[in-house]
Amino acid sequence: MPRRERWSILADVLRAIRELSQGDPAQAKISNLALRAGLPHDRLLLYVEDLAKADLVTRDRMPRLTERGRLVLEHYDALRDVMGRFGLE
Repeated sequence: MPRRERWSILADVLRAIRELSQGDPAQAKISNLALRAGLPHDRLLLYVEDLAKADLVTRDRMPRLTERGRLVLEHYDALRDVMGRFGLE
């Protein structure tokens, strides 16, 4: 598996938070978030703290996307889509 870049990891964490917050509340646990993001628990907590400092997620026990986090993820995904169309992934 190739090494993931920091922004790719952060986007995976944001996506995982979004997915868990939209689904069954019983599944919204930090361990499920770590699994979905593909990160060990300790590293996930560091990334979540960075995202919270940037006001992209809440500082709740189970983080939630802020409006700013939702917009950043939308723009990131749109940029990746455009880059993919030009073969720049």
